[in-house]
Amino acid sequence: MQTWRNMPGPGLPEVQPNRFRPGLLLLGWWFAVLLCCTAAGATFTASVDRGVAPVGEPVTLNLTFSGGEPEEPPRVPDIPGLQITYAGRSTQFIMVNNRISSTATHTYTVVGLEPGDYTIPALQVRVNGQTLTSDPVSLRIVRSDPRTQLAYLRLSIPERPVYAGEVFTVKLDLCLRDRIENIANVQLSPLQVESCTQLKQSRLPQQTERNEFGQFTVIPMVYTLVAARPGTLTIGPVDCSFVAEVIPEGGRRDPFAGFGFGVFRFGETRPISLRADAQKLQVLPLPEQGRPPEFNGAIGRFSLSVVAGPTNVAVGDPVTVRVQIRGRGALDALKLPEQSDWQAFKTYPPTENVQTSDPLGLEGVKTFELIVVPQSAGIRALPPLRFAYFDPESRTYRQLASEPIPLQVRAGAATPLPALATEPPQPRTPPAPARDIRGLKQQLGPIVATAPPWITRGSFWIAHSLPVAAWLGLLAWRRRAEALAADPRRQRQRAARRRVRHALYELQKLAPAGPPDAFYAALFRLLQEQIAERLDLPASAITEAVIEERLRPAGLPDDLCQELHALFQLCNQARYAPGMVEANLDRVRARAEAAVQRLQNFGP
Repeated sequence: MQTWRNMPGPGLPEVQPNRFRPGLLLLGWWFAVLLCCTAAGATFTASVDRGVAPVGEPVTLNLTFSGGEPEEPPRVPDIPGLQITYAGRSTQFIMVNNRISSTATHTYTVVGLEPGDYTIPALQVRVNGQTLTSDPVSLRIVRSDPRTQLAYLRLSIPERPVYAGEVFTVKLDLCLRDRIENIANVQLSPLQVESCTQLKQSRLPQQTERNEFGQFTVIPMVYTLVAARPGTLTIGPVDCSFVAEVIPEGGRRDPFAGFGFGVFRFGETRPISLRADAQKLQVLPLPEQGRPPEFNGAIGRFSLSVVAGPTNVAVGDPVTVRVQIRGRGALDALKLPEQSDWQAFKTYPPTENVQTSDPLGLEGVKTFELIVVPQSAGIRALPPLRFAYFDPESRTYRQLASEPIPLQVRAGAATPLPALATEPPQPRTPPAPARDIRGLKQQLGPIVATAPPWITRGSFWIAHSLPVAAWLGLLAWRRRAEALAADPRRQRQRAARRRVRHALYELQKLAPAGPPDAFYAALFRLLQEQIAERLDLPASAITEAVIEERLRPAGLPDDLCQELHALFQLCNQARYAPGMVEANLDRVRARAEAAVQRLQNFGP
């Protein structure tokens, strides 16, 4: 039996078989299978980066396609009250378990022109012969509100007009979004107010507040003021600046931040300046109609109690009267009015004592103690003590009067004559002096050796220097972290170096036994991370074209450029034609490590 092979004919050259044809056929078959799989599983979703936004601030609308995408960007219909602009397209490829998936995102910028609730309708597009439909997207546009910011100042004044001489409070709230972990170097300007006296300034305990824009930590500051004269009162503005540590969305937090100090830094440091605009407050004069004669300027809400003693006295004996006025108002400014019914008593100026029950000093009790002396016998009672004040809530004058206190005043007794001595006083023997003082020692006694003091021992200084050394170490670590946080490029380089070390470790682990696809995927990530670290670019932007576009013009040696091209080609060959890749993974690993080491020494 004769076997015929490719025998050349007379005068014809011998035909050589094409060694690359099986690989090309396999690559074409792989692309066809990938196209069918991705087309069968195509999806389309629409989303916005936030559901509530103020007027004029942009919102990002993302139309995401997985497994395929339309030939042209989807058209979003015009919606009255919204301005929608196409921003661009981005693509992402993901390889998991030898399967490649692609995601394309078309980005639109949506700006609200008027407040209201809007709905971006469901969109239909054609992808690989299929009709895909997205879900409607809801968006609420609100009026420009400072609560949408990381922090804001809120100045609150009384809702009603106040009266001249009335004590009122102004509250200033520093509201910090929950993403702000620590603040430092707080600079708060004084409260600017005209024709007004500031009595007190107090900081109240911080609170937590939640609204439609998120959760805030509120640090309240309360000012106690008294208007000097009627008219329009301008309160503010107030400026505040500080340095805040802002945690990214979903980022880690410092576990020591709740104790009032931070050790670990997981966010970025950002200076923030805030302002609370000035507000107007109407100040009214006190009404003349219905003003009682004993009114002497007290404004607020009060109650009165009076006690006196002793109640059985002789003419000229003192009687102590204790007056207590409880309520809310300017307690320090309260004075007792003249009592026209107390003509039968000689009255001395009272002593005053104020006890407050709130941090602002507006509520409490003021006690007056005064001495009255009856001037004649036969007085049967201490007349009522009268007090009047103006109630700003009801806008009326109110009068208070105590009950008469019964007294018995008798005539004064005659003063007895002093007794005269008839005998000289007997001399008294002085008592013996007490023996409470001991004499001085004449001898020192035995001398006993004592141990050296602790301050001269080395262990004492070592034990006391350990906390200081630990504190200095933490302080140095914190300063270094702050310097790193202020240098984004250095942060990216440090993160890239960590990823490069991790990728090298993966290569060393996968080189002995594979699998080859995972090895070459790790090699591709290694090349991306190392080149991105050298060029200060994101790793996702690194392709083989970067070698000629950026590295060779920057002075990278030609042999290293060729070696990088060869390594990228091996990765592409492993991705698209896995049966034709080099099987000696240890040799590829050695080449990759050498190329990476030379890249690390290269400075563009």
